[in-house]
Amino acid sequence: MRTASVIAVTTQARNRGFSLVEAVVGLALLGLVCMALFSGLCNSTFSVHLARENLRATQIMTEKLDTIRLYSWKQLTNETYIREDFTAPLHAPDPLSPPQTNSAVYQGAIYIESAPISEVYGKDLRLVTVELKWKTGDLERTRSLSTLVSRYGTYKYIY
Repeated sequence: MRTASVIAVTTQARNRGFSLVEAVVGLALLGLVCMALFSGLCNSTFSVHLARENLRATQIMTEKLDTIRLYSWKQLTNETYIREDFTAPLHAPDPLSPPQTNSAVYQGAIYIESAPISEVYGKDLRLVTVELKWKTGDLERTRSLSTLVSRYGTYKYIY
C-alpha cells in the first residue's frame, strides 16, 4: 500500500509544474512570436516614414509647379530669373513652432527646356521638370514631376 501512495504522490508532483524542457520550449515560442511582432512593427513604421517622405516630396514639387503658373512667358524663358537649385525641409514649416535646424532636407532642381514635340506650336511650349533627391538612411531616393507650359494658355490650342 505504501508503494501505491508513493507512486500517487510522485505522479501528482510531476503534474503540478512544468518541466525544464517544457519551459524552455514555451519561452522559445514566446520569443519567436515577440520577434515577429517587433519585426512587423518596425516594417510598418518604416513604411509610414517612406510614405510621409513621398507625400512631402509630392507637395514640394506641386508647390514649385504651381508657382511656375504665376510667371509670365518672358520670366519663364529668361534663364536667370528662375532659380534652378533649391532645398526644402522634410517637414513643412510651422509658424508657431521654432525652426528645426537638424531636419532632413530635399535637394531640388527645376529644369526648363523646349517641349519635345515637332508640331508648329512647339516653339510656344516649354517642358518644366521639378526633380527632388533625398536620403532615407543609406537609401538614395529621387522623384520628378513634369508639366508643359504654353505661351498663350491652352485655349488657343484646344479650339
